[in-house]
Amino acid sequence: MWWILMSLLSGCDDTTFNSPAPEGPDGEGYAAVLQIFGVNCLGGCHGAGASFPDLETDACGAIVDQPSQAYSGTLVVPGEAESSVLWAKMHNTGEYGGIMPAGAGETLPEDQLQIITDWINDGASCEESDADTDTDTDTDTDTDTDTDTDTDTDVSFGDLYPALEIQCGGCHGASSPGGGLELSSEALAYTNLIEGESDDGRAFVNTASAADSYLYLKVTGEASIQGDPMPPSDGLDSSQADVVLSWIEQGAQE
Repeated sequence: MWWILMSLLSGCDDTTFNSPAPEGPDGEGYAAVLQIFGVNCLGGCHGAGASFPDLETDACGAIVDQPSQAYSGTLVVPGEAESSVLWAKMHNTGEYGGIMPAGAGETLPEDQLQIITDWINDGASCEESDADTDTDTDTDTDTDTDTDTDTDTDVSFGDLYPALEIQCGGCHGASSPGGGLELSSEALAYTNLIEGESDDGRAFVNTASAADSYLYLKVTGEASIQGDPMPPSDGLDSSQADVVLSWIEQGAQE
């Protein structure tokens, strides 16, 4: 299964969209914190090039000992979790506005909040452990392998949905989904993508002319799209976009 797919057709709003809680991270320390950020925070809000602190390019550099641009406080104070804006936002204390992840109905699971708390209190180190390096290497290897395989063999929506759920659920969940596109379950996501269209009438998925599918145009940042590419800034890299195109060319199998 390849795990980096897409944030589709809308940006992120700090008060509207739900963010999914992932399963427990595989690593520990900063490595585990990055995994939590990766699942919950990068879908348009804190990705590379976003107007919010960039947690994708250099998470540590963006938040450790850095002042909040919105509140009077420091995002992460090494050794002092409860003095950190990040800690207060993720624990929904109300001291610095709404909850993080943005618009979530509840905080992340307690074990994940504890990982973030321990990381800050232990000094907010920016070094990943050897164990996490192995995990990242395995993930990259799996992604490359799956991408190569998927472009040569049948790709079903069931293959794609786990990544879609993780990467897009924050902005396209059941509560006020971005652009009206809800992806909160596999069956609903498939139906909405197959039957949906852009504001100017272009089908999200066009099996008769796959390259004209609005979904594909958005993830490649084609000039005719409305708004930003998805994910924001640059869209998907060419190999990932090719997998989306392959799925559509093969008939967008469920």
